[in-house]
Amino acid sequence: MIKVIFILLYLLPTYLQANEVCDKILKSISREESSLKVLGAFNPGAAPSLDIPTIDVNLDLKDISISNQSSYTDLGIHMTTSWDRPIWMNNFITRVLLNEWFIQNPNPPEILKNKYNPEYGNWINQKNKAMKKYDINCSFERNSEVEKLIDKIWSPEAYSDEIGSHLEIKNYKKLHITNDTNYDYNFSLSSDVKFQVKNEVSFSDFPFDTISVKADLNFNKVNLKPALYIQKKAIDKANTLLSHQWDVIWHNLSLDNTDNKNNKKLIYRFDLKRESFYYVGKIILPIILIICLSFANFFIKPKEIEAKLNLTVGSLLSLIAYNFVFGEDIPKLNYLTTLDLIILISYFFAFISTAFAITTSYLHARGNIIEGFHPWDKHLRYMLPMSYFLILFIILKWPMMSKIF
Repeated sequence: MIKVIFILLYLLPTYLQANEVCDKILKSISREESSLKVLGAFNPGAAPSLDIPTIDVNLDLKDISISNQSSYTDLGIHMTTSWDRPIWMNNFITRVLLNEWFIQNPNPPEILKNKYNPEYGNWINQKNKAMKKYDINCSFERNSEVEKLIDKIWSPEAYSDEIGSHLEIKNYKKLHITNDTNYDYNFSLSSDVKFQVKNEVSFSDFPFDTISVKADLNFNKVNLKPALYIQKKAIDKANTLLSHQWDVIWHNLSLDNTDNKNNKKLIYRFDLKRESFYYVGKIILPIILIICLSFANFFIKPKEIEAKLNLTVGSLLSLIAYNFVFGEDIPKLNYLTTLDLIILISYFFAFISTAFAITTSYLHARGNIIEGFHPWDKHLRYMLPMSYFLILFIILKWPMMSKIF
């Protein structure tokens, strides 16, 4: 118990000093100008703290959702940016933390500022020793504190210049300021970012289509260095969040170097393929079953007029009614999709089946068919289903065939 008390008493001054330093960062620093000419300077005559800073950027996917019509994607990203400010650190220590020391130990006259002058050399050694006493290691996690500091201290600002896209900082999570050499940065800012992206999409192959989600993060007047990035983690997270509606077929975080040297862009991209099981199981297969049922009329003799008409007309009406049921699940477009073609072809074959059923029944009623089947029935009971499934095969395979040829 006594050892614990001694340890606490030993660490207490360090803790109080650390709190004092963090409090001075929060309250004592003045606003920086956004111009790179004076970044980090505490007075107009000070040297710039950096020219073109190098920013480490780390992105961690937290949420992803696709709009109902697949036109937009909402991304929730935890973004961490880290950068060095060595001259800012030096200025803060010398002009704020060592303010009292400089009052007690004023700068030597210009005439004495010579490295060969023992008095000046002694003053420099004392100043360096005083600076080493201050280890800055401050973490600000309150959103209000981080906002206050970000308003004063330069930090990289991400934005999107893509038409239809919108980037918004939802919440600052943490700002870490340190001069500890164990860290490879002086500043690290974590924030939650909401990104709405206009998808690169074509519904021609719906419901077997793919979309490209491309979020562009632009930074002005910086060099970008993406941090170590684990693609599999983001892919697994996206597949979980999309709840089997979409499947990630490709994902990447890359640096676009096509812009000018002072403006850099990170491209955060997902290529997604729609999970088509819902549409196949709930729409396409029932439609095919309805059409196959209508083809059964060719195995019913023309004299059984009521059975043939009930089967074909009922199938046609069922197809029309079913189209109204699932109408809300398909996108409203001014061009035809794969699903639209399947539905239209099914309508056509249902109509053909109904038309021939009416025609053969009419011929039987006039006495043209006395017993047995009409030749149309014998041929169409095989030709019509074969034609239907051949056309379906071409429709479903056309995207692949068009890429080959």
